[in-house]
Amino acid sequence: MSIFNKTLTVDFCSAEAPPEIRVVQGEAKARIVHLKLSDGDTAVNLTGCTARIFILPHGEATPLYEDLTITSASTGKCDYLVSGNSAAVAGSGLYWIEVLQAGSPDPVLVGYSRTGRFTVQEKPDFTGAIEASTAFSALLSALATAVGLDALAVHKAGAETITGAKTFSGSVTVPAPTTDMQASTKKYVDDKVANTGTRYVAIQTETKNFSGAEILVMTQTVPAGTYIIEALFAHPGVSGCSNFRLSTGGILSGAGLIGRVEVFATSTTINAYATAASGTSYVDGDRGYIHACRIK
Repeated sequence: MSIFNKTLTVDFCSAEAPPEIRVVQGEAKARIVHLKLSDGDTAVNLTGCTARIFILPHGEATPLYEDLTITSASTGKCDYLVSGNSAAVAGSGLYWIEVLQAGSPDPVLVGYSRTGRFTVQEKPDFTGAIEASTAFSALLSALATAVGLDALAVHKAGAETITGAKTFSGSVTVPAPTTDMQASTKKYVDDKVANTGTRYVAIQTETKNFSGAEILVMTQTVPAGTYIIEALFAHPGVSGCSNFRLSTGGILSGAGLIGRVEVFATSTTINAYATAASGTSYVDGDRGYIHACRIK
């Protein structure tokens, strides 16, 4: 009978021998034998008692004994932790159990069981048996190869460096880049290209009548981005404005601005202002434009 994770019932009034206990040679402190002590159909009440197992190992003349660990006194349940001495020698021995009244220097025997068989199975010796086999050598070789392949494999987590040219047959998905050397998605590039080269042009063709004072002559609103801006305001037949400025670029001499780079963090309105030359009045036929070309 296997005793692993099972409970053996030792009946004190049975005429039959108790169930056999089997252990493996050298199995000290490694196995617990669960026991249930009964008197026929009634559990032996171990309250106030000591339950003790006696073992006579194979080839020995003097029995060994150990006190059992009582796990449930009212139901007669107790455990035996296999000791090194009892499992030292392989072979068939004997065991029996006694229950004694506790609390006295000379315990009174309450009862004892019949003798059962205590068998110690010989421990197999595997020394050199597997290591020397061809199959085990092949297994070791395979394991060593697997360890080497793991070092060469690309893993799902962790930072790794991959060398050599690689060709992907399917699409590769990457997050939006945050640093200069990171890969970009198609959408990220498309969004950037879609806004690059967009032109915003304001043209002034209406009559502007002014003399001396600065007036607003043109305006153009652009979204956030980096721009090259050109602007011009002039009057036919007149040498030019005494001053011409953009709200983004300060005061300029003359009436023209070419190739100024401006960076706008938010949507910005570009205003163009002009001032008449001293003693000159600008009237019908004034012309001008603001040209903003987005480059980022």
